[in-house]
Amino acid sequence: MKVVEYADQWTAQMGFPIVTVTSFNNTHVKLTQERYKKNPKAKDPEKYSQPKYGFKWEVPIWYQEGKGKVELAWLKRGVRKCSGFTLMWVSFPAYHHL
Repeated sequence: MKVVEYADQWTAQMGFPIVTVTSFNNTHVKLTQERYKKNPKAKDPEKYSQPKYGFKWEVPIWYQEGKGKVELAWLKRGVRKCSGFTLMWVSFPAYHHL
C-alpha cells in the first residue's frame, strides 16, 4: 500500500475504527472493525456520505502467539482471522486528533 493511500483513508473519511477481538472455535481469534460514531443515529455531512474506503481502515496489529515473537499483521478493510488461541496480547497504535 502506498503511503498516500494509507494516509488518505485516515484523513478523507470521518471517524475512526473500533476493533473487536472475538475468540471462536478455541483455536482462532477474529478481528473485526466498525466505524465509531459518538451518536450512531447522526447523519453524516453530504461530502462524507459516500466515502471512498467505505468507513473501513487498514489497521496495523501487533500480536504474539504463546511465547513466540511479536508479529505485525494488517487488519484489512473487512475481517482478519488470526490463528492460535494462545494469543497473549494484541496491541493497537493510538491515533490522536491534533
